[in-house]
Amino acid sequence: MAGLTNQGLEVKRLPQVREDLRKESVGVFNDLVTEGEILDTSSASTLGRLIGLISPAEVDLWEAVQQIYSAFDPNSAEGIALDNLVAFSGIVRKGATRSTARVLFRGDFNVSIPAGSLVSSSYTNNRFTVPSNVRLDSTGAVSIVAQVQTVTNSAQYTLNYNNGTNSVALTYTSSSSATELEILNGLAGVINLNYGSILTATVIGSTLEVSSDDLVTQNNYGLSGNLFFTKVVKGLTVQAIEVGVIEQATETIDTITTPVFGWDSIYQFEPAITGSLRESDSKLRQRFNDTKYTIGSNILDALYSDLITLDGVENVTIYENVSAEVDAKGIPPHSFMVLIRGGLEQEISEVIWRNRPAGIATYGNSVFLITDIFGNQKEVYFQRPSFADIYISLDLTVNPDFPPDGVEQVRSALFDYIRSSAVVGEPVVYSRLYTPLNSIPGHQVDSLTIGLTPNPTGTSNISVDFDQMHKLEIGNIEVSTA
Repeated sequence: MAGLTNQGLEVKRLPQVREDLRKESVGVFNDLVTEGEILDTSSASTLGRLIGLISPAEVDLWEAVQQIYSAFDPNSAEGIALDNLVAFSGIVRKGATRSTARVLFRGDFNVSIPAGSLVSSSYTNNRFTVPSNVRLDSTGAVSIVAQVQTVTNSAQYTLNYNNGTNSVALTYTSSSSATELEILNGLAGVINLNYGSILTATVIGSTLEVSSDDLVTQNNYGLSGNLFFTKVVKGLTVQAIEVGVIEQATETIDTITTPVFGWDSIYQFEPAITGSLRESDSKLRQRFNDTKYTIGSNILDALYSDLITLDGVENVTIYENVSAEVDAKGIPPHSFMVLIRGGLEQEISEVIWRNRPAGIATYGNSVFLITDIFGNQKEVYFQRPSFADIYISLDLTVNPDFPPDGVEQVRSALFDYIRSSAVVGEPVVYSRLYTPLNSIPGHQVDSLTIGLTPNPTGTSNISVDFDQMHKLEIGNIEVSTA
């Protein structure tokens, strides 16, 4: 039976509408027909033509009912109707987004880089803006440069290092005939000996540079009074001026467009996360399903839902350690770590602070200061994934169908495939690399090897750590043809 029932909505189609009108006509007009005759409702009759005239209008009404019914189903609603439905869960369709890129800012100690400052690429002319104020102090620094304030015999020279969980004093005691170079080399030796797996200390002229090995981890530093800071490097995410899909390869954001006295340079150490066009219906439906815990009772579920909806965020994983010991991932006891790719630090930190379980510490290799409702500044830690560079070597036999720019197409196909399939903690699957290659005509693959170093020889999957993701540069793809 057509109509709305407890089984859902069933609508009438044109043949059924015509048939029902013909049956109803018999009851209405049958008394006008001579006894013994049959009312003619065929398409050739006047009544049949009238039925044919009004039937499409009734079908349109049924279709309108179907559209209204579907507008209340997230799986079939479209456009504004879908927007209205997901709004009940506090979700808003994402507009076009801007590309973002992680860069390192280097400059004099305590120099402030104001929000709105611009950097750009001399390769693409794309411009990016600094979304928040950056102060190049010793809090949350990727790298610091220090010098000796005073040279004193038999004195202690100390670098205080804090990774957000532990605070350590790394001390060198000068000799009875101390020199500036001896003090710097001695302190560098202490740092490399004790923390060489996560820090690198290097003496350059009359300075000591201490850096995180991964160019991502941010630490807090302090110095004894006989040392002083000269330079600081901090990491931040910059945002493209233009919205949409803007690609920016590693090391191509290289120009300070808004000069600031004491701001020396920038360095882009990973490809930009490309922006997007306005969110499609299918992606909005998927995000609606992913964020069903937004108002749930599980705090970490709610945190995930809030983070994954932020502009520019591509991937979120949350690890927690409820034990009384440091776990296998290095997470301290009674703390949690947000592993997140993409998004702006300020927005990420505010969401983490807002959803943070009371009394539970945050952990990660990035730190950002936020201001709580009482006006106090709080440190929020989270983790940025690091990258494992992938190298690919190919030997191809080509035939006349191979395009003139076939080698470039091969490189582009592999580059696009790796970029689109890269997931934090997931391996590179060797056999899947043939898929993008098969889209290019006129060749056969004689040899395909992959690895984590140049001139690779491997033919098996490449695994990465739980907080890593693989990265492929065009220059890391070698193609030989015969």
